Amino acid sequence: MGLFKKNVEIKNPTKVTYSEEDLKKVDVAFYREFSVSKGEQIHSPIKKEIPFALLSQIRDRGFEDILDKQLYTFKHLLVIPNPYGASKQTALLLFNTSKPCKVRYTVHGKKGEDVAFSGETEFSKRHRVPIFGLYVATTNKITLELINEAGEVDKRRPLTIYVSDPPLEVLNQCKKPSNPDTSNMPLTMFSGFGFSPVVYDKNMDIRYTMDIKISRNGIVMLDNGHFLFGQGEFTRVSEDGRFYQCMYHECDFLGRIYKSYIIDYPMGDNMVCDKERVYFVTKSEKTGLNSDIATLNLLTGKVENKKSMEDIFGKDFVNDKEATVTGVEEVEDSIILTYKKIDTIICLNKSDFSVKWVIGENPYVDNSDISNKKLKYIGLISDEEIADSNILKNYAPSDRDFPKDVFDKDIGPYYTEILESLGDKMVISCFNSNGMAKEGDKRKYRIGIFLIDLENMKIGLVNAIADFGFNRYAKTMYLEDKGSVIASKGVVMVPTNDDIKARINEYSMDGTPLNEVKFFKSFAKLTPFNPDVKELSVGVSPSKDVIFGTAKGPVETDEKLAEPVDKKLLKKLFNNMRLTSGILLISIRKNVKALYFVGKKTFKQDFTILDKTNMLDTKKRNFAIYVDDLPKDEYDLYVDVDGEIYKLKDELRVED
Repeated sequence: MGLFKKNVEIKNPTKVTYSEEDLKKVDVAFYREFSVSKGEQIHSPIKKEIPFALLSQIRDRGFEDILDKQLYTFKHLLVIPNPYGASKQTALLLFNTSKPCKVRYTVHGKKGEDVAFSGETEFSKRHRVPIFGLYVATTNKITLELINEAGEVDKRRPLTIYVSDPPLEVLNQCKKPSNPDTSNMPLTMFSGFGFSPVVYDKNMDIRYTMDIKISRNGIVMLDNGHFLFGQGEFTRVSEDGRFYQCMYHECDFLGRIYKSYIIDYPMGDNMVCDKERVYFVTKSEKTGLNSDIATLNLLTGKVENKKSMEDIFGKDFVNDKEATVTGVEEVEDSIILTYKKIDTIICLNKSDFSVKWVIGENPYVDNSDISNKKLKYIGLISDEEIADSNILKNYAPSDRDFPKDVFDKDIGPYYTEILESLGDKMVISCFNSNGMAKEGDKRKYRIGIFLIDLENMKIGLVNAIADFGFNRYAKTMYLEDKGSVIASKGVVMVPTNDDIKARINEYSMDGTPLNEVKFFKSFAKLTPFNPDVKELSVGVSPSKDVIFGTAKGPVETDEKLAEPVDKKLLKKLFNNMRLTSGILLISIRKNVKALYFVGKKTFKQDFTILDKTNMLDTKKRNFAIYVDDLPKDEYDLYVDVDGEIYKLKDELRVED
């Protein structure tokens, strides 16, 4: 900054560090300010749990109280490791300054400053500084700076934060990268298939882990920098006996939960979103396939605009068990669906799910109402032609063939799925041939970057990069500014001697391999990790309206229950009851056939559908029962276990 600038080094800086017990004491003071917003008319001796979104507000209220008291300064600041109990590799700094300034921090990289993590807050006198990018099992070295309104550094000080070891299963998830020096990989989050969300840098050092129990589907990024995740213990059972999550939370990377959604639809692996809606694939009521598409309105929590495959393809659609949606992308005003097994990609308007365009040469398209929406393929486009904005208008499909050294088929690539959508560009995985990869197959598929001209309904290839292995649960990050592509294979289909389950490969745009990482666990998704430090430096706005959506509850029945048996209900069959968000949570085995709510009328939650699954043969599973819509009454609870009726000691009282 120069010798005479206001650049002051703080000597002998100090800090106070809060423990988990300290944070619990902060929470206690503000519990009474928050009440359960959903299900609060239900009274019962059953243990009640405060919804996650309200717990986040309670914690934030405590942090605001600390800033109100002005106990800490830049020299003597408060450090709160893992402030919301969601990630040990985060911290929050709290302090006050006498005049408005920004705070800039840098977590220095262990293997060079190209992997350092930096963040900057907005101008304020009250400072909440969210720290990310901390290494595990390390005393992290951090530089803090106060920036004045002229953009100069007023003060600077060092800070150290120690993070303990993560669990062994997190430490041993991947091998060392083959060549990190040539890699452009940013901080990247991997999740899904029981792969707890974890962020790696290009050296495959762990820079963020998540301590929240997340369902096997992983996370879905929202446009506001938050993400949506399913809470694993809130499960329901579909008509075919499969378990699915029914509670989803909007969360940020510090672990604050803003809203929760009760969703009584199997949402599966395929979800994307924009600012107001989540677009997800769910099971068809007619066929049982993952082929219907619907939207979750994030403002109301309602599921709306649900369409079946027949609605999309038209009345003459040829239905088949292979025609399931295997991928979904969102870009601008469009939703793009991939049907990998029938080599088809369909682009829909967000507003009404009408078809904009189709890629695919097969009976599913040709014999449907949308055959006139097919894009015409024009082949490879040169660098010079790309610069011509009218290039796609000047060619007919017969003008050139797709280069045979890139793909086997003259008529064009064998499309499988869109890996990334970039406005008028797409990154698509393209197989050379049908079927599973066999041992020894090397050049099995390529990553193609395509250009689309919607006005003239044409598509052309910009570039194709060779890749290896069979592509499943793939995602590609197209680093256009870096001139490279990162391709992931979340599930490696060809067995390996070293027990590799997944891998990522990085290539330059000419196909030169830059880096490779092998994983011992499969994953469903990878997402660039770029938390919004400015947004996260502001407290959560208090609101009791944080639970949205409904589910089907117990159904009224005229059954006459047998006399309860005079013996104890075994905990290995039924236990762990608790109430939260208008939902009764229980843990059961498949021996449990029904739960009855007996008042002036009797309501039944039927569990006989569990006979269709073998997932409860050897262990219990959590099950969520929506009780918020039960009529006003007092209810005794009875359980049917293999035909024997047990009366529970707990009851429910529902008031207006």
